[in-house]
Amino acid sequence: MTLTENEFDTNYTYNDTIISKEFDEESQSGMLETYGADYQQVLAIHEVAPKTIWAMVDSEDGESMEIITGIQSSYAGTPIYYVITNEEWKSEEETYTIGLFE
Repeated sequence: MTLTENEFDTNYTYNDTIISKEFDEESQSGMLETYGADYQQVLAIHEVAPKTIWAMVDSEDGESMEIITGIQSSYAGTPIYYVITNEEWKSEEETYTIGLFE
């Protein structure tokens, strides 16, 4: 099921208690990098609340970005960063198109 960014924002909120140690100071809370201390946070969250982790990836067609459930992408793409939400995802099939490249 592929939905839009607005639908993601309606269904989920970023967890503002999650603070990146790798992103610059102006970054939004609830977003974590794919390496270092941030990735260690992702792994720790995965132990207690795995359904709150989302991965931002390039779409398979290369024309947009998508946010998908879990730590690893469902295809050969590599996560760009992780998003941690307050709410748990409902289905492993949830995919949201975040932006279209022009």
